[in-house]
Amino acid sequence: MSGSRRESNPVVQSPTSCYPRFSPTGEQSAAITAFSQGRTLTLNACAGSGKTATLEAMAQTDSRRGLYIVFSKASADEARQRFPKHVEVLTSHSLALRRVRNRRYSNEKLFNVLNGNAITKVLSLHSIELGGYALLDFEVGHAVRGTIGKYCQSDSTDILLKHVPKNGILERLSERRLAPYRRYVREQAAALWSLMCSPENNGVPLGHDGYFKLWSLSAPQLPYEYVLLDEAQDSNPSLVHVLRNQDKCQQVFVGDRYQQIYEWRGAVNAMDQLTAHQCFLTRSFRYGQHIADLATRLLEPLGNTERLYGREDIKGGFVAENPDAYISRTNAQMVATLVQLESRISEVYLIGEGRDILNLLDDVHRYCHRLCVCLYLVPLFSAAAKTR
Repeated sequence: MSGSRRESNPVVQSPTSCYPRFSPTGEQSAAITAFSQGRTLTLNACAGSGKTATLEAMAQTDSRRGLYIVFSKASADEARQRFPKHVEVLTSHSLALRRVRNRRYSNEKLFNVLNGNAITKVLSLHSIELGGYALLDFEVGHAVRGTIGKYCQSDSTDILLKHVPKNGILERLSERRLAPYRRYVREQAAALWSLMCSPENNGVPLGHDGYFKLWSLSAPQLPYEYVLLDEAQDSNPSLVHVLRNQDKCQQVFVGDRYQQIYEWRGAVNAMDQLTAHQCFLTRSFRYGQHIADLATRLLEPLGNTERLYGREDIKGGFVAENPDAYISRTNAQMVATLVQLESRISEVYLIGEGRDILNLLDDVHRYCHRLCVCLYLVPLFSAAAKTR
């Protein structure tokens, strides 16, 4: 990869929403110039560095038809208010859905999902003996579901043995003892995928990951002259495969390699997959230099060589005495925080819909009071009953 050097101390100027009305930093100007020259490039941007404003500036200075791929629907709705009309703003799934809908799939086929127990029934799965350990039929069903999930999150064209999960007690077994399990689960996953792809309403839906994978396998050529990919550090390998195989399409991959949080489900850093001109945004408008210096030191063991810069007018520390926002790494921790705050705060707001968590809590309440359980705990109760 080729690199670009920046000024040692970028200009401190907070960007507004539209180039050339905001005064870009030297780094932002370098990225905008590289884009205007038709270069495919990666833009590694630290938190709060004005990456969206930089991408918007690129779009404002170029009249070609472009595509801006964002991570969430909320981000897409916001970006559509800022970007010019010749740039289409979509999530990767909405981009895929357009093409797959043309195959006349029903909404039930596209959006419903099957859990492991339902897969067990659909495929009439049986238990497997693995050297003294019995893998029950519903456990095989969950393994098939996991295999489909890994396949859909990969750039593979076929379901492979490596997609078959090896969890729990299976981690203790040798590959030789696991071989029959891997072969059987891969075979059943292939059969399930065939049913998923059938346009018939056969009770086996594609689901979001499924229709996205189906779209990527069609090797689509995108009708855009350039693509801006946001949150590139957490990209679906299937999407990266599609972008890398575009015949004529300038590409800009934007993200922060040190904010990758979805590697556990197969996401990859697309910026490492692209041979391109490198640009950096190291000036944050979100925090002061004290935090920027600490972040620089913490990132050095991870291989970072770029110093981060903060705002000189912010002298903030690290711990708020009375925080008004909490970040939780897991759903369980978020629920625990909500319970803790409920006793001393009259109103607590959860950012995002939180529908899955609320439904799960509602089912727990119903189960404890011997009421009808609606949806979310049924697979758990069925599994527990079979285990007993």
